[in-house]
Amino acid sequence: MGTHGGLPTPRIAAAPEGVYVFEGRGMDHLRLLDHEGNYLRAIYPPPARVLKKMVGLKWYTFPQGQTLPLKHDILQSTLLTSGPSGMVEKGASMFGSAATAIAVRNGRIALVHRRLNRLYKDGSTGGLELTGPVTCYQVELRLDGIRQRLYVNPAHRPAVRGRGPDHPSTRPSRTSWRSTRRRARSAR
Repeated sequence: MGTHGGLPTPRIAAAPEGVYVFEGRGMDHLRLLDHEGNYLRAIYPPPARVLKKMVGLKWYTFPQGQTLPLKHDILQSTLLTSGPSGMVEKGASMFGSAATAIAVRNGRIALVHRRLNRLYKDGSTGGLELTGPVTCYQVELRLDGIRQRLYVNPAHRPAVRGRGPDHPSTRPSRTSWRSTRRRARSAR
């Protein structure tokens, strides 16, 4: 993911209805702007009236009697499951982002990182499961005693290429490194 001043670069996708802008890093949000750059509406987080239309959320009845969707990350900041911001990893939900690529077609929105997340232009999932297939492979390496993680998003994955009718056509292909900075300990 590109950065500007140490912050992730927003993901942008143009469509006839406007420009979709996704930003992450602790609080994932997707906005729709008109072609002049004026704010039109938020797509994610979705409006409260749309939550029940999101397929694949886990719901919980809290002691106060309210039934609400459970968020996935340790900081309870997102419903998205596509990237590290929605995973229980130390620090990932604070600094990660749910998407390294975005694609829009016919009102359907694909957010891609480690998995595919499907949204619709009204903030729902458009009748599809929110969480789609895995879009990358995780490989752990040890270089000079430091554990490194390599995430590879191969372009040949059919789930990413948009061959099926249930998601937009997109072909992200990227590799990202993540160092966990843990030195290997020798047995004494």
